[in-house]
Amino acid sequence: MVYRIPGVYLSNNYLFWDEEAGDGKPVDGKPVDGKPVDGKPVDAALIDAAAEPAVVAEKLAKFNLRLKYIILTHGHYDHVACLPELMRAFPEAKAVCMEAENETLADPAANVSRLFVRDISYPPLRDVIRDGEVLRLGSGEGGELRVISTPGHTPGSCCLYNSKSRIMFTGDCLFADGGYGRVDFPGGSMRLMAESLHKLAQYPGDVTIYPGHEGISTIGMELGGAL
Repeated sequence: MVYRIPGVYLSNNYLFWDEEAGDGKPVDGKPVDGKPVDGKPVDAALIDAAAEPAVVAEKLAKFNLRLKYIILTHGHYDHVACLPELMRAFPEAKAVCMEAENETLADPAANVSRLFVRDISYPPLRDVIRDGEVLRLGSGEGGELRVISTPGHTPGSCCLYNSKSRIMFTGDCLFADGGYGRVDFPGGSMRLMAESLHKLAQYPGDVTIYPGHEGISTIGMELGGAL
């Protein structure tokens, strides 16, 4: 299950959880989509960290979720603006990023905070993720997120793929209008971006993408995709 939470500067943040583990319990106590709820919270991940903690907490309560991961697709300010506050609000959640992205977080020029507000340096995340690693929410395949290293927008940009539901969180690597993230910021590379887009094009064309800005699309609509 994917639920979008708007973030600062028109960024998309997403809550993701295994819908077969329970669709959650809304505030009025009625099951979601007619499915029964046993009252036990379901593990969820927050994709990117630019949403207000109070809003995230509200949605977690609405869908009867507990936050297990805060996963950064990359370290630009408009995707990590609320990271310190979220880490304090949800100390039980593990905040993770690609190892190379810790350098982006620390550098105000690379994380482009100086373009939005002021120079901000974020401390490195202790827990790093690697290409091909699988993050698990619960025990079923519906809660798995496979890490795909997709540098180009930043050195440590990544996408997250769930093969069972055929969905992918693409951050600022791939958008729904045929575009891709800027490569003219510090740490950007057109060569690496081209390689990353080629990598994504190997995934099935019917994979739904959830980008870091604007609307959703499919791999096939944007890149052709595999048959």
